[in-house]
Amino acid sequence: MTNSTYVLNSKDSTSYETGYNIFLQRSDFRERIIEKFSELAPIFIQKKQLLKVLDLGCGNGVMTQKYISELKKIAPNIDLTLLEPAHNSLEDAVKLLKSNVQTVRPIPTLSVNY
Repeated sequence: MTNSTYVLNSKDSTSYETGYNIFLQRSDFRERIIEKFSELAPIFIQKKQLLKVLDLGCGNGVMTQKYISELKKIAPNIDLTLLEPAHNSLEDAVKLLKSNVQTVRPIPTLSVNY
């Protein structure tokens, strides 16, 4: 891929998103991050009934869902607030996560359509 593939046009982010998706398909980045997170989360987070989570830059929610799966081992109920400037991604994240947590609160007022 050329560098122009990653140039973000303010009106169309398709090229950037395509490049990022290719990176994720070829990488075990997500799996390595979740593996480390699952080791460290029980050390730093106390077991409790309700855990409040704020995800800044949740994207489409795929990574958030992986984190939530690990956090549910510590807290059965999760209250999740999502912040994402890309409106379509925020909508995707809410759809993906709403069945996995106690509460999902998107913050749409800060979102824009790209």
